[in-house]
Amino acid sequence: MNALGLTRLAHVPVRLLSTGQAKRATLARVVASGAPLWLLDEPLNGLDSDGVGRLEKLVAAHLERGGAVLAASHGPIGGTWTHLELGA
Repeated sequence: MNALGLTRLAHVPVRLLSTGQAKRATLARVVASGAPLWLLDEPLNGLDSDGVGRLEKLVAAHLERGGAVLAASHGPIGGTWTHLELGA
């Protein structure tokens, strides 16, 4: 939780969090899952610049540990990515 800046909100039910805080809580569950593959759908939606920076660090650390991330996003996520552009 601390990696996403949620420690001070640990006692607050997720349903009462702001959009950005709820997104951070969702991402915290992904990080805590220990899953080798993270599937992220629009992970930047609702995040402020601090949240984006924290997410980018977490993704980089996950990749360094041998994990994989598949993300669908309209915005750029920092780091080195292999891009697949889909369109009509």
